[in-house]
Amino acid sequence: MGQNIATTGKKRRVSTNKSPEPSYAIIDSQSVKTCGAAEDKGFDGGKKVKGRKRHIVVDPMGNLLGVVVHAAHIHDTKAGIFVAQKAIEAPHRQPEK
Repeated sequence: MGQNIATTGKKRRVSTNKSPEPSYAIIDSQSVKTCGAAEDKGFDGGKKVKGRKRHIVVDPMGNLLGVVVHAAHIHDTKAGIFVAQKAIEAPHRQPEK
């Protein structure tokens, strides 16, 4: 089908004379209203939004490293750890054989 996102990110980093693995990452979140009956739905008190929240991890070039979508009531301090762990434990982070 298409190339793996991680492979594309590594190739992009190498083509700009950078290390294949990023030295640091940026985590951000977004709360989104849901219109239908969602399985994971909550209330984000800070944004006053009833719905879901997504956290993403990107490298300094903007390459996607990890994504987690969950109910909006889970606080950023907890969800940030989930998405960071996912980015670290992702199959593309394992050494190549």
